[in-house]
Amino acid sequence: MPALFPLHLALSEEQNNWIILESERTKKTKSKIVQDLIDAAKKNESYNEILLEVPLKFSQLENFQQAIASQMNIQLEIVLAYVKEIFRESSANLYRLNAIVDEFEDPETVRAEVNEFVRKQESMMRLKVIKVHEVNR
Repeated sequence: MPALFPLHLALSEEQNNWIILESERTKKTKSKIVQDLIDAAKKNESYNEILLEVPLKFSQLENFQQAIASQMNIQLEIVLAYVKEIFRESSANLYRLNAIVDEFEDPETVRAEVNEFVRKQESMMRLKVIKVHEVNR
């Protein structure tokens, strides 16, 4: 933002000569050249400030990643507990089902029908898992 008052710079003779030559070369006013130099210095300072913030941002990111990892570990333990319980129940149900099938007059035919039904259910579950994985990508 340009100043609303006259600004006097104390330039060395060499600096003043450089600005005059640069003004002639670029066809810009001396004040525009000085303003461009000031703007460039400001940008450079802001880059330095950003670079100083990078290690802080990385440490914050590492802390965030550790928090997420610990939360994911907790969630994984909960899911594994549920899965273990589901397998325990499924195993118990499978023994019960086998005991029931054994009591039929033709257990081999019934067992084949049950196996076919279970295979269809497994196939359906695999397709659902694939869809879930596709959504989460």
